[in-house]
Amino acid sequence: MTAVFVRRLGGALTDLGYLLLAAVPSLRAGYRWWARDRYLHLAPRYATTIRDDPAYFAPLQALLRTLETEQPTIVAEVGAGTGGATALLARRYPGALLTAIDVSPLMLARLQAGGALRVRRVVGDAFALPLRSATADLVLVHNAPFDVPELLRVAAPCGTVAVVLSSGAILSWWMRRLRPRLAGRSAGWPCIRELRAQGGIAWIFRRTPVDGASEPGPATAAGRSRWRRWPSASAGY
Repeated sequence: MTAVFVRRLGGALTDLGYLLLAAVPSLRAGYRWWARDRYLHLAPRYATTIRDDPAYFAPLQALLRTLETEQPTIVAEVGAGTGGATALLARRYPGALLTAIDVSPLMLARLQAGGALRVRRVVGDAFALPLRSATADLVLVHNAPFDVPELLRVAAPCGTVAVVLSSGAILSWWMRRLRPRLAGRSAGWPCIRELRAQGGIAWIFRRTPVDGASEPGPATAAGRSRWRRWPSASAGY
């Protein structure tokens, strides 16, 4: 059994857990209890662990290439951890205001965002985000727990919501069974694109306007003002 296989299997099981938490909210209380100790021990070695996995960021990079023409000014990353994806986002959108949210203060304390100055760390619950509604041009989850209605709540009306799971494409059997439940929780925000890269998967959601067309829109000055009023939450899981 090779190290790569073990890593992929572990990633697939973790991604399955995230999907189950998104589809079955009753599981979240148990997860909150379990996560306290997990992140306490994981934080010191997490950055090294993901750096050693060449496929970890492949679906995220595919997503950013797909969104190449977009320039969001307000970005919210849910489940930022130690900042692996945060650094990619900061490089891709150097002018954006970026909030990195994670349940673990220890993970956020180790967050490295490539020297970006416009990154704010916020400790918060992925299932009850400490962010104002209809604010972010891009709301992204990368290998972390998520709640679909919360992601959609935070997104601006013309914004984009993206969910990235580095081993999600391996879970085809589970995907067929869980996607209808996830779709039922994203009413009005259809998945307009699915990307696959090196065993990973990325979904892009956009709101369907009254005229039926899904398209992004630029952030406004009002949106930037709302960013500054986002509260920094001290409560987590």
